[in-house]
Order: sequence, then C-alpha cells, then structure tokens
Amino acid sequence: MLSRATGATLHLNALESYRFIDFERLQDGGRISIGKDLSITAMHTPGHTKGSTSLLVSDEAVLAGDTIFLDGIGRPDLHEDQADYAVLLYETCCRMALILNPGIKVLPAHFAPSAHLLGPCR
Repeated sequence: MLSRATGATLHLNALESYRFIDFERLQDGGRISIGKDLSITAMHTPGHTKGSTSLLVSDEAVLAGDTIFLDGIGRPDLHEDQADYAVLLYETCCRMALILNPGIKVLPAHFAPSAHLLGPCR
C-alpha cells in the first residue's frame, strides 16, 4: 500500500466502511496544512455515498471526487434508498454552488458518462 511505503497518514471519512485499521478521521471543515502556503479543507459532500468528501485546496480548486463532474453529478442510484441519496446529492450540489468561489477549478475523479440535470438551486 502506498501509505505504508511512504509513511503517509490516511485521512478518511469515518462514515464509509474501510478495511484500513490505521487512519485519521476526516471531519467536515477539517484542515490539513502542507507547508506554509498550501492548505486542504475537507468538505462533507454526501449524495453519491454517505461519506463522500471533497477537498478544497487553498480556495483555488476543489477535488470533487464523485460528487461533481465537469458534465454532471455523481450517481445517487447505487443504493437501496435512492431517493434519499438523490436529495442529499441535490442539497450538496446547491450548497457547493452557494459557498464556493465562482471561479474555482473543479477537479473531478473522472468524467461522468452523461449529464444529470436538476432544477436551479434556491
């Protein structure tokens, strides 16, 4: 595993089930500083999964994982309670649209196979 080989600490959202024994719990709003000029802030962004977390990098970019893509959003339909996850994802996307800098770079984990359309955020 890369973390063992490098001595890095894993920072993971405890709402997900992991097989890792050693990791630090990543809390919403938790901040990790790297040097004096770089900081990473955890943003709990549920909807694709309960523990989905995006990483805000020095207020310049957001590593959005599977929450937001360049052409759509993550899939909430991979769970039994699809409607609940869809509501969570919608609320997450609206919250992100309202609080993030409009010029922020969105860096998704990959491209979505097709765009998902929702109504405007209110």
